[in-house]
Amino acid sequence: MVKILQEFSGHSGSKTFLQQENNKVFVRKYFNIERNIERYQTLSKLIPVPKIYHIDEQYYDMEYIQNVDIKNYLIRGNINVLIDFLLKVISVFANKSKDKDYTEIYNKKLNNIEWNKISFSKEQLINKLPKILPSSDYHGDFTLDNVLFDLKNKSFILIDPLTTEYDSFVFDLAKLNQDLTCEWFVRKEEYIFASKLQKIYETIEKKYDIVNNKYLTILMLLRVLPYCKTDFDKTFILTKVNKLWT
Repeated sequence: MVKILQEFSGHSGSKTFLQQENNKVFVRKYFNIERNIERYQTLSKLIPVPKIYHIDEQYYDMEYIQNVDIKNYLIRGNINVLIDFLLKVISVFANKSKDKDYTEIYNKKLNNIEWNKISFSKEQLINKLPKILPSSDYHGDFTLDNVLFDLKNKSFILIDPLTTEYDSFVFDLAKLNQDLTCEWFVRKEEYIFASKLQKIYETIEKKYDIVNNKYLTILMLLRVLPYCKTDFDKTFILTKVNKLWT
């Protein structure tokens, strides 16, 4: 008999549970799973990700990692070790790349945004975005929420990768910046993370200065907007987007 131990929160419309069966604890994810599976299978050859045990039509089961989430790690852990991990991942992704024009992808992806509450238009944003970028290996949702510290192996591991048309490490950097300078992942926390996040940002920027492209950060924030379930989250995103534009 399968026992549900915990439900994990998310924004993508998927449902994820910590489950137990015959004394084995694992994670089961339902809905929108194809994009996860493809990325896990690709990234398993490149970077640390959980093992997938079983794939079904409606769900997949994967390894449960006993972990410290990144918020708690930032409070107590060695930030330099985290920085080294993030830089190593980006370096692996950037190792092989090919220039690609993302103009059509911008046009398509931005069609689902309600622009009436935004201080600029879709066309204005596309005009500011870099068009030719290096297509490469990538995570697809490279947020700090998707970085865990594996307590058993004393190392970091990435979860919830997504197959996306934003197939470049540059978009991963922009997604990361959504947390580093906009503090999306700690928007409801009382602990002040700003100084540590600034250190991560500054160190990454020294090697990959495109991380400071505010229009790419806006693009990633708008990517989150359709999945916001509360007025607080929607207001947070819209405020950050409009402030970055000015």
